Amino acid sequence: MTTAKLFGLFGGREVVMEITGAHRNTVNHWHRHGVPYRHWPALRRAAAEAGIRGITDSALASTRQNGRKEARL
Repeated sequence: MTTAKLFGLFGGREVVMEITGAHRNTVNHWHRHGVPYRHWPALRRAAAEAGIRGITDSALASTRQNGRKEARL
């Protein structure tokens, strides 16, 4: 999963910022580096509450693997 897809599932970067408590600049860097592990529980919890499927540890880990590829696009 790319961070762009993750943001889209939640309805945008601002929603993800609100869920994680991360600042705009921090979240912007996730395109390059992926979502840090410490934010995974909040994102999984918010996804479950909102009925968003596919936000798993595996999907969040893939943002870290795909981060460099996505940043080049």
